[in-house]
Amino acid sequence: MEKGEGTSISYPYESTIICGVEQACQQHEYDLLIISLSGKAAPQVCLNKMIERRVDGLILLHVLHDATWIDSLLARQDHVVTVNYYGPAPLLSVNFDNKAATAMAVRHLYELGHRRIGYVGSLMMWGPGEQLRSDGYHEAMAQLNLPIDPLWVVDDRTAPPTGMASEHEYDAVAHHMIQLGNARPTAIVCGSDWAAIGLTRYFRRHGLEVPGDMSVIGHDDKQICRYFDPPMSSIHQPLEAMGRKAAELLIQRTSKPKQNTSKAHGNPPLVAPKLVQRESTAPPRP
Repeated sequence: MEKGEGTSISYPYESTIICGVEQACQQHEYDLLIISLSGKAAPQVCLNKMIERRVDGLILLHVLHDATWIDSLLARQDHVVTVNYYGPAPLLSVNFDNKAATAMAVRHLYELGHRRIGYVGSLMMWGPGEQLRSDGYHEAMAQLNLPIDPLWVVDDRTAPPTGMASEHEYDAVAHHMIQLGNARPTAIVCGSDWAAIGLTRYFRRHGLEVPGDMSVIGHDDKQICRYFDPPMSSIHQPLEAMGRKAAELLIQRTSKPKQNTSKAHGNPPLVAPKLVQRESTAPPRP
């Protein structure tokens, strides 16, 4: 796991994927060794483990799309699989369909009767995955012939994130939406559950009912969505199943003769999203 803000094996994203990896390893009687680069360790550690023949293969998490160390790793070993990698290296990756996910959220709100739908990105990081989520919103809005007011959209096009989003950043976005008055959207698609929760907290503290005055839907379906008030609608990303799939692909590779399989085979189909509707989305008020 490559070091960076918001990465740790103790965090829900990573630990859920690892849980799926562990299930596959137990089923096939493989041992699981976890190497965290979230501290001071360099990516060279992974290559050294391969050279020392201490591991049969690697599953990489949080590989940045512009990571330069991947090529040297693949040159020495092709038993490598990753999850949600969007860079140019010929890595076999199990990727979530981010574009379909935000499009699904837009269609859900449309079917509830909303026609003024905004979008707020995660504000926590930016990369190809976040870009796909933003693109999914824009494409779905165009397909449904819905207007997009630039004042309804907050992502890298309008507010490039500077690192881990703070409560104050979400407060500022929510305040901006409230200040639009009658011109504000009636619903917001969020690029992350944290964005959805942050906006909802501010809306409710300042007199807007969710979902009465504003419907809000998140992205990823973190566990907190079930217990938040109101329970948060979200688009489910099956991280545990993705981890299990990544491990199964890697085990298949280790059982075959050595070859340049990274370039010989394409990535598996994108993992489909699933809508989980809870109480934060409802038809707009007349």
